[in-house]
Amino acid sequence: MIVLRNLLAVATAVVVSVPAIWMLSTALKGPDEIFAQPLSLIPRPPRWENFGEVWTVVPLARYLVNSFFIASAITGLEVTFGILAAYAFVRLPLPGGRALFALFVATLFLPGQVIVIPNFVLMRLIGWVDSYPGLIVPPACTAFATYYLGQQFRIFPREIELAARVDGCDPLRALGLVVLPALRPALVAIVVLAFVAQWNAFFWPLVMTSSESLRTITLGLRYLADSVGPRYHLVMAGSTLATLPPLFIFLLAQRHVRINVLGVGLR
Repeated sequence: MIVLRNLLAVATAVVVSVPAIWMLSTALKGPDEIFAQPLSLIPRPPRWENFGEVWTVVPLARYLVNSFFIASAITGLEVTFGILAAYAFVRLPLPGGRALFALFVATLFLPGQVIVIPNFVLMRLIGWVDSYPGLIVPPACTAFATYYLGQQFRIFPREIELAARVDGCDPLRALGLVVLPALRPALVAIVVLAFVAQWNAFFWPLVMTSSESLRTITLGLRYLADSVGPRYHLVMAGSTLATLPPLFIFLLAQRHVRINVLGVGLR
């Protein structure tokens, strides 16, 4: 049984890794080598200059900076709102708190495309179309962090909070000095998950932006594909560069992400 499980894990890892390996392989090939028969996984020779050329075709650095700034801002707001809302729902005696929490979490079942038009109309009314606030504020108002952290607060021993209250902490101080430090793995996990999700966002930035200076890396790759036409080696080089920041962040925090996604909870 263990051998079968390990073989299944290896097979799954290979299937998941093939697209990334092929992307890197294509990024290192010349335009004539990509469709050469028979297909080859290993470039001969590797064309590392493709990664330098892609920076000259489109303002890739600007796209990367925009994505990092927007994803970081959304993540910060989403996690901050999630901490405060989840703690209020779980710990404070709110009238109808359970019903409100259920209604709030139910919004997660709505497809993102359903709320795009109302959000866009609202952003246009307040003058935030094609602006950083318009790109940041709506995606930050999501129930995912509230739901995720709410489950963490529920399993946190209430007795520890009560001891902090006896020592003179008010609810906010108990949250900041006692609860959040103990839930650091969960916070790291939600930060990484939220950041990666926003880094990969495409539809909302596509709807909200019209100027090149506000394009994110996902939009930039789309315009890169339009700019270079059949030069797929440049598209794959840009895609490879776009995967590095979230991959690096995930590798740094993978232990916390793995623990919390598997539901272990508190360390």
